[in-house]
Formats: sequence, C-alpha cells, structure tokens
Amino acid sequence: SAAAVPLERVMTALSIVSGQPIEAVNVRGKMSGRPEILFKYVSRDGARKIIEKCSLRFARPSEMNDPFDLLIDDLYNNGLEEIQRRSIAPLFDRIETNPEQFASVVGADCAEVRAAAERLKLMSPETRVAFIAAMSELDLDKEDEELALLRTKMEPQLRGVIAQFRNAGIFCATRNSNNLLMWAHYAEQHHGAVLGFRPDLERDSFLRVFEPVRYGDIRPSFYGPFEDAMWNNAPFTQEMVTAVRNALVYSKSTHWAYEEEVRIFIPNGVREDESAAFLNFYPSELCEVYLGCRMDAQSRSELISLAKALNPDVALFDMQPDRSSYVLGYISVSN
Repeated sequence: SAAAVPLERVMTALSIVSGQPIEAVNVRGKMSGRPEILFKYVSRDGARKIIEKCSLRFARPSEMNDPFDLLIDDLYNNGLEEIQRRSIAPLFDRIETNPEQFASVVGADCAEVRAAAERLKLMSPETRVAFIAAMSELDLDKEDEELALLRTKMEPQLRGVIAQFRNAGIFCATRNSNNLLMWAHYAEQHHGAVLGFRPDLERDSFLRVFEPVRYGDIRPSFYGPFEDAMWNNAPFTQEMVTAVRNALVYSKSTHWAYEEEVRIFIPNGVREDESAAFLNFYPSELCEVYLGCRMDAQSRSELISLAKALNPDVALFDMQPDRSSYVLGYISVSN
C-alpha cells in the first residue's frame, strides 16, 4: 500500500482562518499512553475500499449529512449584525463610565465624547431603552460610508475564508463501536461493518490529530473570540484564530450528540475538481473490525480475508443481537 501520511505533512495543510499554520507542538502531546481507538461505521463496499486501498476518505462539508456543517456564509454577516445589536448597550456604558478611554480607542474627539456621555446620563430609563433599540436596528453600512467601504474591501478575504472551508477535507469517526442507531444509519442497516483505528504515535500518524465534536443548541459566532480585541483595539492572537476554527469545525446540534463524533479537519484539503481527498493510514492502525449481524456470508469471508491480509494482528468480531435486551453483543471470530 502507499506510505501513510505522517503528522508533519498534515500540519502543512492545517492553515486556519488567518492563514497561519497551527503549531505542531500544540497538537503533539495530546495523547499519552495507549491511544484511543477511533471507530468508523461503513457499508460493505466502504469497508472493502478502505481496507484494500489502506486509505481514509476526507469529504467536503457539502457532502455531509448535516447542512449546518461548516456553513459560514451566513454566520459572517449575521455575526456582524448580532455584534451590532449586542454592542449598543455596552457601548453607551463605556462612553458614560470612561469617555476618555473610549475616545482614545476609537480615535474620536475627547470633548465630543464627553458631551455625548453627559447627554446619555440625562436620559430617562425609558428614553435610553428606546434609543438603544433604535440604534440596534440601524443599517450601519448606509449610515457610515467608511464602514460600507471597509466591508467591500473585506469581501475578497471573506471569499477566501469561505473557500477554505468549502474545500476542506473532514474525516468523521466516533468513540463508540456499538451504537444501534449508527449501525442502522451508517453501516448499511447492520449489513456493513465498524472499523477500529488505533493511531500510531511512534510514527506521527495523522489519526492522532482528531478533535471531539462539541454539541449545543446555539450556532457558533464567527466573531465571538475576537470581540474583546475589537473593543480594546488589541491585536488578534493565534489563540483567537484557533478558537474561531474550532468553533466552526467542531460544533454541531445536540440532535447529533448520540454519535459521540470526533473529527480530523484539513482546510483546503480537497482539490476544486474533486469531491474528496484520501490519506493513507498505516496497516497496523486497523486494529479492530466488527462485522454487522446481517452481513452475508460472502462479504463476511471477504472482509475477514482482506483485514487479515492488511494486518495479521487485527481483532475480528461478529455482532449478535442480545436475546433479552435491545443491545448488540459481539463474539470473537474464530481462526
């Protein structure tokens, strides 16, 4: 089989939103001791291809079954609008409490800011609430020509960021080798298989750079990690950029929490004219194979032979429905 891809080669592809590489040291050392096994639910044909080619498929987000995966087009502009709505009240507070500092940060005339602070202090609570509501609904692009021009200049950068994610390659796996729903959804209604991969730490396998998916009910903000820096005119840091990438790549709805998903993400990992990219793993990394309880005898025999040919030490199991409860058991395949 083709040589497996070491971590160093993957790191060169991991340019994130800022275009800067992730420091390899930040990824190494995440695993200690015996590495965790990553499980991939697949059809019979999918299992054959993975084992025969000794490679794993990194799909584009557009090919995945969740329309929200890496959907950042709307988050970009919606994020600005949400920041505008949320920022009006804190903006007034900053002007009132420290007009000199606010003038310094935004480059405004200090006397004018002090005068605005005094006017704000004289407002009644009702007037203040109504004023904040009106300001929150303003179309800032129409009110401020400089802001509109800045947004126009940002468009090429936006397109670059969106393209980076659209052309990203994502490998999805799970920590759970025995989930009834995933057997039905991803393993051909129990006719397929589950392949277990243990990352080879000694040879810097790309499998070691996986990250767990975090589940929630609120979509991540494109700008959230940058907001404090925006307010305080501070430089953006690598940590902020990484936080943006992580929020976009490793966030999903709580509806998917049962999958216990982990991901490996490569920005710009898929060529424009291709639907996916393929990376070779080390044969010894295929450490376990679970054969579906509905798998036909011919496919079972073929997959057992292919797996043993790839890695003679692979552990093979047959799945079996339990007689007394709604769970699947498994027994070792005899030699």
